[in-house]
Amino acid sequence: MINIEEIELHDALLKSVSCDCVAATVQIALEFYELNASVRRGLTLLFSGVDAFTQMLSMERMKINSFAGTVNYWIPEQNGTTYIYLSDGCIMIAAERISVVSD
Repeated sequence: MINIEEIELHDALLKSVSCDCVAATVQIALEFYELNASVRRGLTLLFSGVDAFTQMLSMERMKINSFAGTVNYWIPEQNGTTYIYLSDGCIMIAAERISVVSD
């Protein structure tokens, strides 16, 4: 099992963001580098009990930066507000919990 606090998303590639307003969930699919790995691995983060969610990004800049990675860094909060800072934008999610749903 992956510990959320140990996931380093620097140079990760944001693949998709999915929001379910009725279920109050947000899923974020990424490809990230594990420690000392040379190939990205798939990862999906599930935010549950979402109270607020915003994302602001340039699709054009995300596509241009996809070779190098589109995530600069993130600040995970298991019960609070998580920020994922992108190469050109930011995702903010206020949620009760974060879990890894696939890899």
